[in-house]
Amino acid sequence: MNYMSSTWANLEWGPWISFTDNEAWKTLPADAGLYRIRATTRDELFYIGETGRNLRERIGSLRTNSQKKTMPFNDPHTAAPALWAWNDSDQLHYECSATVIHDRESIQDPTRTLRGLKCYLLWRYRLERGKSVLCNHGHFPARYMKSKNRSDGYQGEQLPDDAPDNPASGPSYPPLKLIGNPFDEKEWMSGLDWSAFLPLHAQITKTLQPTSGVYRILTLENHDVFEIGKTTNLQRIPTHPQKNWDHLQPLFSYAPLEYKTPLFQLLEIENDLLGGFYALTKHLPTIVSAF
Repeated sequence: MNYMSSTWANLEWGPWISFTDNEAWKTLPADAGLYRIRATTRDELFYIGETGRNLRERIGSLRTNSQKKTMPFNDPHTAAPALWAWNDSDQLHYECSATVIHDRESIQDPTRTLRGLKCYLLWRYRLERGKSVLCNHGHFPARYMKSKNRSDGYQGEQLPDDAPDNPASGPSYPPLKLIGNPFDEKEWMSGLDWSAFLPLHAQITKTLQPTSGVYRILTLENHDVFEIGKTTNLQRIPTHPQKNWDHLQPLFSYAPLEYKTPLFQLLEIENDLLGGFYALTKHLPTIVSAF
């Protein structure tokens, strides 16, 4: 299982440290980087995260909140409710492993680099495992309802026996494989039916079917991808009238999906596109709606 290894994705991952090992916890780096969470009895990852500040503090927040007696709120760490629910259901023992991004001073935008790497890792995991990380992309255990933010006051709980499963527990969308590049009109990332490139005008986007889908906005003149995103209504593809295009002619292409595609599957598909894009370019588009 390469996604468990200390050299996964050609990164230098630290050792797996138990959530209950307070002494080993002190060895976690107090620097920016990425981290992954697993359960000792499972051969899959539960969460992949990133922070531009302090890994020990960020993972510490996740550890503290996921071990509370009642389900924590969605903030300060959105993965804490899902980890709590999985533990409440299956009595799990969590471990974490982290990697620091070296030479941050030489990176033009460290925050976007970390986000790009996170997209890449989430996509790569889907390719290796065949499904998504359990607590990313909005996934949640079937028999639990997720907490909202503290300001909303709603704490999640286990669902009654007669209640339907949480819809966010549904199956993952099949992972997209990398083919072509973002400037190929039809052949980019397997499994999607891309339209031809069209001028980016509201008059055109309003004629599209009001179904879910993903899109890309680019300019062929300077070979630049401006945005990759998802939408529950293709008619709402942003035309970005505020952007100064410097006399360039922006184009867009879209790939429709089934009506009412679940949000977690939209997030998976969008992340696959961003992960594949990062694999090719080592950076993200100008606008990334996933964050």
